[in-house]
Amino acid sequence: MSDANQSLCFDVRGRVGHLHLNRPQALNALTLEMVQGVIHCLDRWAKDDRIESVLITGEGERAFCAGVDVKSLYAAEKPGEPGCPGTVSADLFRFEYTMDHRVATFPKPYVALWDGVVMGGGVGVSIMGSHRIATDRTRFAMPETGIGLFPDIGAGYFLSRLGPLGKLIGLTGLVIDGAATVELGLATHFVPHENGESLLDSIVEQGIESSLESHSGNSGVSDDWKLICEVAERCFETNQIECVFQSLEKIATGDSGLSAVARDIVQRLGKRSPTSLKLTLEQFRRGATMSYDECLVMEYRLSQACLQRDDFYEGVRAVLIDKDHSPCWKPSSVQEVDDTDVTACFESLAEYDLVL
Repeated sequence: MSDANQSLCFDVRGRVGHLHLNRPQALNALTLEMVQGVIHCLDRWAKDDRIESVLITGEGERAFCAGVDVKSLYAAEKPGEPGCPGTVSADLFRFEYTMDHRVATFPKPYVALWDGVVMGGGVGVSIMGSHRIATDRTRFAMPETGIGLFPDIGAGYFLSRLGPLGKLIGLTGLVIDGAATVELGLATHFVPHENGESLLDSIVEQGIESSLESHSGNSGVSDDWKLICEVAERCFETNQIECVFQSLEKIATGDSGLSAVARDIVQRLGKRSPTSLKLTLEQFRRGATMSYDECLVMEYRLSQACLQRDDFYEGVRAVLIDKDHSPCWKPSSVQEVDDTDVTACFESLAEYDLVL
């Protein structure tokens, strides 16, 4: 077993390979070294006949994994040529997406316990695994548009296939609970939090399916969630963000529960990077007909383009560094965003493209 003081612990328990994310003070956010460690373990365990399955968990009471360590990107020098190996901006995303690909192609059952916050890179290290277990403490989100990025790690694949609701989740960074993740198929199972610890021991002793059968509980979505779904169907069918705002504002003028939800979503969208909003809708439009791997390649290009722009650094400053939550986006409105600039973000990086 690795040193328990390390950020990534790994162990073999019976016939189960156990990965444990161990940065609770940072909500288990992934560093480059952790990502590389996961890749190393999965490559080794895929070929080891003694390992029948893999289990991944997060340390602490608050999070499974809140994403990648974007502060390291903020602290690094602004990148030079997009995708050039050896820079933090290129290497972190390249290895992260490679890790996500390893999860998607892992030849054995891969079980993630989403107990607590699961966002961004935490979704990436688990969403394509065979078993994603939500609990009553799950808080799932893709919040990247709030820091001048876009919902990545293959979200162009799995969120685009949720239709208008996937667009709403990706554009707004809306946090959804465990019951909603199960309803959407993002999670495959629901287990009450209090059953989580014994579930892990049971998986080692009895196997995955019988353990899930004995530990699963009931989950039900809230009335608020039903209203959110209705707003999504009415307002997020389009691929034009200006049309999204227009549809929301029509509903928001009333005094019903639906109007209140629409007003909340308008407020959420108003805080996101306008460029990120347009970029995300185009990402989802293209991703709807792409494979998962093709989406990762596309999103690597987008990641490198975004790190060339001021919005990322301003978003991280406002949300994670100064925490004033008052970013000054450039451009400051969706009407000012040049569509040709958005299209340029999807261009090939030639020899620096992601290869899976």
